[in-house]
Amino acid sequence: MWYSAYNKLVINMLLPLGSKILYTKHYILRPFNYNDAQMMYFYLSDSEVCKYLEFNPVLNINQVYKEISVYLENYHNPFYFHWAIVDKINGCVIGSTSIHNIDQYLQSGELGICLSRLYWRKGVGKEVLGKLMEFGVKEVGFKEFKAFYIEGNDASKYMLKGLGFNEKIKKERIFKKNGVNLIVKGLKIRYF
Repeated sequence: MWYSAYNKLVINMLLPLGSKILYTKHYILRPFNYNDAQMMYFYLSDSEVCKYLEFNPVLNINQVYKEISVYLENYHNPFYFHWAIVDKINGCVIGSTSIHNIDQYLQSGELGICLSRLYWRKGVGKEVLGKLMEFGVKEVGFKEFKAFYIEGNDASKYMLKGLGFNEKIKKERIFKKNGVNLIVKGLKIRYF
């Protein structure tokens, strides 16, 4: 009986807030919808954007619609945290961000971001991920975040360090993309 009650307590440590709309100074983070497909296609079909991601560029807009349908199916899950990044000035979807690979017991999650090349090196990642971290810690109850980058992607590494990620994850991953082995390194930050 005690064990069962403890498991229920652990499962409820993180609050089930899902992908609620969040605001930063320059961006709106909101759930995706099918109207976002063309703007998503713009950045997801860019080989430079996908260079340091674990997937290849999309070949057609139908792939984007399929991806959006997966998001829409998951939005009913209150522990699904995935947003479109919308520029407040022009209303364009310029990327996506998420908290995924969630461990309820450790109150840990992994941050991810994908941005249109037009918005690189403008502080978007730091602003958006900073908001996710604030939301995750203050509202959801996360105690730790992890983030991964592919070796050679110094911009992502320095952005994460600028957000306070400083503890190296010792176990590196290797994955094969287009016949090339890529090394994935990780950093984490803890809140106690």
